[in-house]
Amino acid sequence: RERTTPAPALTPNVSICMDDPLFRFQDKGIQRDCNYVAGSSSGYRSKFCRIASNADACRKTCGKCP
Repeated sequence: RERTTPAPALTPNVSICMDDPLFRFQDKGIQRDCNYVAGSSSGYRSKFCRIASNADACRKTCGKCP
């Protein structure tokens, strides 16, 4: 009898932690992205990241990674 080892299960890589490079938002009429938020003051970043859709798009910047 030949022994076989089951193939490893393919699971999505949930450990990837990055900001969405396509995400843009308006701030005082100017298009901004996650890089702008990352370079902003901690107060601005905290206020921005309280909005769930922003935090989802800018996971790394908002510290939402596992």
